[in-house]
Amino acid sequence: MRVIIAHISGFCDGVKRAMRIALAASEQHGGLQSAGPLVHNGAAVELLALHGITPTADDERAHSADPNSPHTTKKPMLVRAHGVSPDQRQEWLDRGLTLVDATCAHVAYNQRLVAAAAARGALVLLAGDADHAEVKAVAACAGADCRVVAGPDDIEELDIPPERDVLLLAQTTFNVALFEEMTSTLRRCFPTATVKDTICRATHERQREAERLADRTEAVVVVGGKNSANTRRLAEAVMARGKPAILVETADDLRRDDFAGYRTVGVTSGASTPGWLTQEVVNRLRPWGRSGPLDLARRCLAQMARARVTTALSAAGLAVAAQCALLGSAIPLLAVAVGAYVFFAHTLNRRSPVYAQARRWSGADLFYQKRRGALLGLAWAAAALCLACAALTGPGDFVLFTAAVLVTALYAYVTRAMADGSHFRIAAATLRNWVMALAWAVLVAVPVGLGGAPWYGVAGAGLWAAFVCLGGTLLVDLHDVASDRLMGIGTLPGQLGLLPARRLARGSFIAALCLSLFGAVPTIPVPLWGLWLLRRLRLRPVLDAVWLQAAVDCLGIGAGVLAGGALWVL
Repeated sequence: MRVIIAHISGFCDGVKRAMRIALAASEQHGGLQSAGPLVHNGAAVELLALHGITPTADDERAHSADPNSPHTTKKPMLVRAHGVSPDQRQEWLDRGLTLVDATCAHVAYNQRLVAAAAARGALVLLAGDADHAEVKAVAACAGADCRVVAGPDDIEELDIPPERDVLLLAQTTFNVALFEEMTSTLRRCFPTATVKDTICRATHERQREAERLADRTEAVVVVGGKNSANTRRLAEAVMARGKPAILVETADDLRRDDFAGYRTVGVTSGASTPGWLTQEVVNRLRPWGRSGPLDLARRCLAQMARARVTTALSAAGLAVAAQCALLGSAIPLLAVAVGAYVFFAHTLNRRSPVYAQARRWSGADLFYQKRRGALLGLAWAAAALCLACAALTGPGDFVLFTAAVLVTALYAYVTRAMADGSHFRIAAATLRNWVMALAWAVLVAVPVGLGGAPWYGVAGAGLWAAFVCLGGTLLVDLHDVASDRLMGIGTLPGQLGLLPARRLARGSFIAALCLSLFGAVPTIPVPLWGLWLLRRLRLRPVLDAVWLQAAVDCLGIGAGVLAGGALWVL
C-alpha cells in the first residue's frame, strides 16, 4: 500500500505562535491556566500540562471568581488562540489575574471587524459553529447585532429587509466550499451586503490539498482531535470528493481491516495536530500490504536506525575517511573502536532524555523502551569492544577511548539523577549538538594524529568531522521541533528558534564543503547531501523520522565509502 503525505502538516502559524507565547510565559511565571485546552488535541494538551499549562475546569473557574475562596488561583490566565469575549477578558482583569494573550491574529482581526460593523449599525452574519469557542468570542464583540449561520438555508430564512446593511464573514476554520455557497445565496437575497472571506490562508491551503489528495488516492486518513473544527472540515472536503475519510487522533486508532483492498492512501492533518502524531500514523500505515525483498530491507534499515546502529556506522565511516585522507590507508580496528563508542554513548544517554514523558510518543523512543535491557547490555558490550580495539592499536588510543567511555558513563549517571525537565538537563540537551560534534572530531582525528599524520591535516579532519556531525544532529532536532515545538523543546533549535538553527546547519555543511574542496575532494558529495536534506526538511517539515535518521547517518557512511573507494581506485 502506497502512502502519500500532504505537503502541509503540523501546527499552523497561529497555533505555533500560541505555543511559543504559552511556553515562554509558563517558564516565566511558573505555570499558566487556560479556560479550555490551548488546542483541540489530547496529546498536545498532555504535553502542555508537563510544562505547567493546564486547562481550568468549570468548577475551578467558579471557585476562583470568589477572591476569598481557597480554590482561588493566581496563576496567569492564558487567552488561547480561539480568543475570548470582551466581558470574559474584563472579568479576569477584575479578579486581578495577569493575562497572557495568545489570540490568533486572524481571530483578533475578526473581532475588530464585527465590532466596527456593529458600531455602524450593520447586521453581522458569522458563518460557523455556534458552539465553537472562536465563534462565541467573535460574536460577543458584536452583541445582539450578530447572528451565527451554518449554511445557505440559514441565510434564506433571515427575516430582515433586503436593503439592510449586512456583513458576512466566516469562522477562520470554516469549510471553504460551503462559504462560497453561502456567499452566492447572500448576494441573491441581499444585493448590497458586504462579504469578507475571513477563512485563514492555512485553512484554505489544507482543504484544497485534502481535495487534491482525495483525487490521487482511494482513501484519506485525517489525523486530528475529534473536537477540532478544522480537522472535521478536512474530512468533509475529502468526502465531498466521493472518497472515504478515516478520522483518527493517534496511530492506535488505526484498524488494518479499514484499509483492506486499498492500494493508495493519503494522510493529512489538522492545524492543531502535532507533527509527530502524523508521522507515527504514516509509520504505522506503510508496512501494511507490503511484502518482498525491498520491504524486508526497509524494515531492517528502520530497526538499525532506531537502535542507532546506523549512527555507529556513520561515525566509523568518518574515521575511515580521515584515515584514508591523511594516512593513505584505513585502520579497521580504529574505525570499529569509534563506531562501538558512539553506539555505547547514544544508547546509554537515551535512558534520560529531557522531558522523558513528552518523548513517549516518539517511535524511536518507544523502540528503545521496549528493548531497553537488551540495548543497554549491547551498549556495555560495545564499550568493551571499543577498549579492546583501542588497546590493540596503541597505548595512546587506549587512553583516549578509556577517558571517553568513563566521561560518558559519568555524564549519563549525573543526568539520570537529575529531575526530568530540570535546568541542568535542559542545558545539557541544548549543548548536546556541540558536545557531540567535539567528541566526534576528537575521536576521528586524534587517533590519526597519533598514527603520524601532520597536525594541520589532523585539525582539518577534526573540523570537517565536527561540521558534518553538527549539521547532521541539527537536522534531526529541526525535524522534531519544526512542526510543533513540543517534541524538540529541549533541543538547540528549540532554544535558538528554527531560523537561526537552520542557518547554523547550513553554515556547518558549507564549512564542511569548503574543507572538502581544500582536502579530501572525494567527500564533496557528503555536505551537498546534507544541504539537500536541509532543503527537503524546510519544504516538508513532517517526514518519516526513521528515514531521516538513516539519511543523516548516510553522511558519515558515505564519507567512508567515498574516501575508501577513491583510495582503492588510486
